[in-house]
Amino acid sequence: MPVGPLWISEADVEALLDPVALIAAVAHGFGSAESGGMCEPGSTRMDGLDGADAYATLYPACAIGGMASAKILSGRPANAAEGRPEIDAVTALIDPATGRIAALVAARALTAYRTAAATVAVLAKLLRQTPARIGLVGTGTQAKAHGRLLAASGVAASLVIASPRGGRTKAKEAADGIAAANGIAAAASDVSSIASQCQALVLMTLAARPLELGPLDDDLVIASVGPCYPQAQELEPAILSRAALVVSDQPERLRRQWAGSRLLDVAALPLISAADLLAGKTQSPPPRSSGRPGLRVFLSDGRAFQDNVAAAMIYRAALAAGRGMRLP
Repeated sequence: MPVGPLWISEADVEALLDPVALIAAVAHGFGSAESGGMCEPGSTRMDGLDGADAYATLYPACAIGGMASAKILSGRPANAAEGRPEIDAVTALIDPATGRIAALVAARALTAYRTAAATVAVLAKLLRQTPARIGLVGTGTQAKAHGRLLAASGVAASLVIASPRGGRTKAKEAADGIAAANGIAAAASDVSSIASQCQALVLMTLAARPLELGPLDDDLVIASVGPCYPQAQELEPAILSRAALVVSDQPERLRRQWAGSRLLDVAALPLISAADLLAGKTQSPPPRSSGRPGLRVFLSDGRAFQDNVAAAMIYRAALAAGRGMRLP
């Protein structure tokens, strides 16, 4: 008798995750996606579900010779003010050999972890030296995931946390939690002064307007995993125009989104793909006359292959550990 899919909960994901292995797998996945080892048919988004302000997006992917996947991510920006998570997600893993759904993986935290894995892999390439003092702007699930992976990888020596909404009180609460969970020093700061304390910043907000980050040093590295669209940006477009290097996980999508915008001339950006950076096909910018390499920015949209890689890794770990619940 056929058995149902394996349900892998958020608690299972947290227990089974191998941070260092996930970073390596996601970094490798960029190259695999570029060489045809991963198939990404393209995402589909539905806005205004049933007339409400919620949305749902489908992210399909398939590893050639491996598992197929489809992540459904839903969200509602107003949830935060009402005490609910702003996004929810689940990933279905499909066995191409049988066409059966092998597993359903809770993917709220897993989405944050696969995003953090890409961030850490790129930061390791862009930073002149590691471990570094790294600032996290945001205190939600993404901050916890980035804190865990930055600590486990050794890319961060210490962390500074800032909260755009909750101020220092919320930042201190998040910093204490991340420090206790990961054995890394973490301090609280204000958004306007955090850049002056760090060698790299990771912006992980849903802010529709640019964050007021204060003066930015020419040696700073910034990773932005929040919105970067003409109609909504957490990072001021002028900062991108100033950058000596801009890395994107989806350069062509970035060009399409900003085509014709007067806020940013994407064609003039020193833009490279995350896949090329991670493969060593391009070098970081040479030092300027000041001896510094210039501002470097990573724009992370997230890609479906990352969901596939992360969910498949957790599924294999669940089978090995005997975790998860078989559905009827």
